[in-house]
Amino acid sequence: MKDAERAVEEESRKALALLEKAKAVTPGRYDVVFGPEMAGIFVHESVGHPFELDRIYGREGAEAGESYIKPGAAGVKIGSGLVNITDYPAVPGAYGFYLVDDEGVVARPKRLVSGGVATEFIANRQYAAVVGLHSNGGARASAFDREPIPRMSNTYLEPGDWRPDEIIRDTRRGIYVVSYTEWNIDDTRYSGRYGIFEGYVIENGELKDPVKGFIEVDTPELWSGVDAVGRDFKLYVGTCGKGNPPQPVPVSMGGPTFRSRGIRVVI
Repeated sequence: MKDAERAVEEESRKALALLEKAKAVTPGRYDVVFGPEMAGIFVHESVGHPFELDRIYGREGAEAGESYIKPGAAGVKIGSGLVNITDYPAVPGAYGFYLVDDEGVVARPKRLVSGGVATEFIANRQYAAVVGLHSNGGARASAFDREPIPRMSNTYLEPGDWRPDEIIRDTRRGIYVVSYTEWNIDDTRYSGRYGIFEGYVIENGELKDPVKGFIEVDTPELWSGVDAVGRDFKLYVGTCGKGNPPQPVPVSMGGPTFRSRGIRVVI
């Protein structure tokens, strides 16, 4: 317990130091390098949720929102060719792990985005039948008396071939964003705003002073601007809420360091 308390104290000191040192960003467009924690919140909110078929067909509209993806929209381009996003329940040791979903379908990787193109959606038996397919093992219920609905499990941006330090050295004028303070995204998961918690100015490939501000970006803009994806990889745990009555379920989200060009940063 004492070790845990010391860890909390250390993180609190770090947070206060960052807040005290960080300067307000000069508003403008930057090449932004995002760490794995940022990759996680982006894939969960801007791809995972809008790729759930019940949301695409409007069932969540009055509760949690809808989707910028429309029925029959497989094949729509939402990012550069370097963007590959997968949801896979059976990642060993992951927080959203399962081998068989709550309708008895064996779990398998769901390639949501391949080469920047929307290729597969998260489905249960009901919504798979709506589009004339078989369930891909995405049905989850938080308890025995809850309905299995399309849900994420472990959702991530797949690694590329850059080293994280190479991406930073290759960036002339940018910002390196490690973590976020808050996030807000509209009901269709199209436009988002993410507060910078730990972030640094990049000048001529070097990390400089800590900075604070907000990332304001549309989903296609974020993913279309991706031109470098790291070989590092990390998953973060979370609890995803959805359904009526609410069904919180364990999930993981993450990926590697990546860079997106020309992103709007404000104070």
